[in-house]
Amino acid sequence: MESLLLPHEPTSPVPKTPYVCEERYDGLPFLTYPVRQGRTATGKAWFDLMDYLRAERMRPTPLPELESFVQTWLLFGLIFEFLDLNKHEEGLGESVRAVEQLSLNKSACDDIVSTLYERIVVYEDDKSYVRIDEDALQYIMDTARLRFPGPEDARKARFEHLHQCLIMAHPVLSILPKEFNHSVRFSIAALADLLTETVNFRIIELKINLQPLGRYWSRGFYSEEIKSSMRASGWCPSDIARAETTFTSLQILHMLRFMDKMLPKRDHSSCTDVVCKLYQINMAPGSYVVGHHESDCSCELLVIDSSILTKILYRGDSFPLLRFSGDVSNLSAEIVESTADTPYIAVSHVWADGLGNPEANALHRCKIQHVEDLIKSIDASDPSAVQPYLWLDTLCCPAEDGRGKEKAIEKLRLVYKNARHVLVLDSSLTSYNSSQLHAPEILARIFTSGWVRRLWTLQEGALNKSLYFQFADKAVSLESLRIEMDSHQLYNTNIRYRCFRKDVINQYARLHLFFNNAEYQHLGTPLAVLEQVLQYRGVSVATDEPLCIATLLSLDLPTILAVKKKTDRMQKLWELIDTMSNGLPAQLIFSEEIKINADGWRWAPASFLAYQDAIKTPQGRPVRWLGEQQRGKITPRGFQVTYPGYRIKVGAYSDGKPSYPWPDLAQIPEAYMDFRDSTTGAWYRAGDMGYAKIQRKWETDDERIEYNKLKLFPLHDLARSNEAVIVTRKPLDSSPSNPHPVVEGIFATIQPSSDPGTIAVKTKYYLLLTPLHEEGYIYDVVERVALELRASPLTDEHLRIWEAGNEDEIKESKKAVREAMKVLMKKVIDVDERFRAAVLMHFGNEFLEDIWIKIQDWFRDDINGAPLPNDQVWVVD
Repeated sequence: MESLLLPHEPTSPVPKTPYVCEERYDGLPFLTYPVRQGRTATGKAWFDLMDYLRAERMRPTPLPELESFVQTWLLFGLIFEFLDLNKHEEGLGESVRAVEQLSLNKSACDDIVSTLYERIVVYEDDKSYVRIDEDALQYIMDTARLRFPGPEDARKARFEHLHQCLIMAHPVLSILPKEFNHSVRFSIAALADLLTETVNFRIIELKINLQPLGRYWSRGFYSEEIKSSMRASGWCPSDIARAETTFTSLQILHMLRFMDKMLPKRDHSSCTDVVCKLYQINMAPGSYVVGHHESDCSCELLVIDSSILTKILYRGDSFPLLRFSGDVSNLSAEIVESTADTPYIAVSHVWADGLGNPEANALHRCKIQHVEDLIKSIDASDPSAVQPYLWLDTLCCPAEDGRGKEKAIEKLRLVYKNARHVLVLDSSLTSYNSSQLHAPEILARIFTSGWVRRLWTLQEGALNKSLYFQFADKAVSLESLRIEMDSHQLYNTNIRYRCFRKDVINQYARLHLFFNNAEYQHLGTPLAVLEQVLQYRGVSVATDEPLCIATLLSLDLPTILAVKKKTDRMQKLWELIDTMSNGLPAQLIFSEEIKINADGWRWAPASFLAYQDAIKTPQGRPVRWLGEQQRGKITPRGFQVTYPGYRIKVGAYSDGKPSYPWPDLAQIPEAYMDFRDSTTGAWYRAGDMGYAKIQRKWETDDERIEYNKLKLFPLHDLARSNEAVIVTRKPLDSSPSNPHPVVEGIFATIQPSSDPGTIAVKTKYYLLLTPLHEEGYIYDVVERVALELRASPLTDEHLRIWEAGNEDEIKESKKAVREAMKVLMKKVIDVDERFRAAVLMHFGNEFLEDIWIKIQDWFRDDINGAPLPNDQVWVVD
């Protein structure tokens, strides 16, 4: 994978990619290579992708054979197709060529193929490897420029064809088994990533009527082995998870894989894939350690008078600024009131690095002296620059709660917006020299620093375009780095940097978009973008979250600060977002995350930052702000929405027998709940997302068995209350185009409501619902058999014996009931082919012998849903 970018000092050697091909590529069209290799259905003259994927699932190709086939086809075949070296039988290239267009003869094509094999396949110590290094990649690109047709129509046809080749290659590469050689797979993915960027660039340039290919070739690149090596190199698990979520290009992910993060020394052993515990600061009195610049320093704190700060903050748009004189031994501070012309530099920092103080406006003198020297050095090369003042939150925002602190928070937007520069101080950056790094690595370090993980720093960096990041040797301008990445040399002549650049530009855009909406509207609605940029960010004081978000969304911050009970500020934030957006997306009621625990607010997520183990991954959450147009209404009772729904009832029997007529016969543990539409007879399955999360963690069958011993039936227990409803995001009806839809839903209890025509509900479980087709027929048949057995004298006798309590008689009676169940089901299986086929399809041959269990299970699943009116309004508390 030598075509991928590396940091200045890689933490380990790049693994070599073995050459596993059993033969050279045959030089014929790329799309039909699998047909020539016998990997398609009999009689088909074209490659059927679905047929191939299905066959690989059912009858996997032996691993050595599969690795050889995939490398031959998707690496060498793709290169030769890209260079238009693969021939039809008549010897012409596949692309549309004008008569006057240069066409190489077979001998010349063979020469290029031989040269490519000589450059790419290398031999070391009696072993052969694939090595597409920078020189080989440059040769491929230079040859491509010579080989591509000149006329625009021919070029368009060529890129359309390559677009189709990449579409074909992606799913084949995506479903490779876990055991497939990692280097072989991702050397192909790295090449495809580069070719995709080239094709997408030309699609846009030539205005080809195609959507640029949105396939990501990097999925799965960070194997457990790679993650382990990154953790050993100082990476936090949550930073690795964030990189996987945030970046799509293999160029940047590969660089990060080999990037050292050992400085400063930190212990991430207690961190998780979601949270870096080291950045969660304990703000309790006496807990925060105010740092020195050097560990052996013993200088005293310099304290700023907070009463002076507060007086300045109450004057119009002014805020306090500082200038220092003297050295560490006699340092003094000058406090000035800002004006429109006062030059100052605002510092944005990570509190975990010791530059904060939650108890007083005070820092050690050595720290202040160091910061003062840093801000002076930014404009040192400009002789006309006036020495700037300093703004630092620890010294300029009153530390104690009160109106002074609230005023300072209100003015944060002004502070960062009007600063000459914003200087970022983060020990994960100040530990490394920038002069040793090229622009991509500097940017990679910035966008994986601790600074990008904090919530307050998002607005601090977003408000000012002159953003500097301090490294060990100097401060580096983010804007200068962006310009360098856009330069002709990096962007136009080196395709690797072009792939890298798209991730960097996306990060740059997300940083600035809240205050430049017109420029970045293509990234989605403000809330969708907010959800994306807040992923993996954190805040030490939970009640600060609504303040930061209000600033980012340009909401009325004083209105939130006016809510004196800080824990209620998130509710006020939702009200302001509701006003800004003309209502909130109604589908919020289906989101799994932790809700606000207050009457009327239990529908509202308590945080944009808090991630719990859920079916939907954090990166999947932003889509809830897109697509569906229905809006909900905040009411004093809850959140008012209109959705389809079912009133849930359990089957009732008037024969005097218990609902379940065979006590002591164990039922199948609950994995889901099935219910029937009482008007249409259609069956549906409701799967509990909570159970799915538990199930996902099981690694052995013993874990499943132990869980089943708990005999938990939460969905069925709620159904038996006869005070429950299922609310679904969409109607559950299937269609020919979507025969097995998966629909989100909630299972809720009905609450008292004084509003006519509405039902108030409280969510208990989050569901995924699907229609049952042939499986529904199984239930209809089982129902008839179950009711027949229920009415039989055998059941009456079993109830009598069970009530008498003789254990030996109960044992024999249970045996007799089971035998009767088996006999009845065998009769059905022998005469009902549809029933037999449905059981085989959905449960398998093994269960066919045990289908009698469904009879005893029936009375648990005899659940009916009565559809409620389409205009029914739900008030969700």
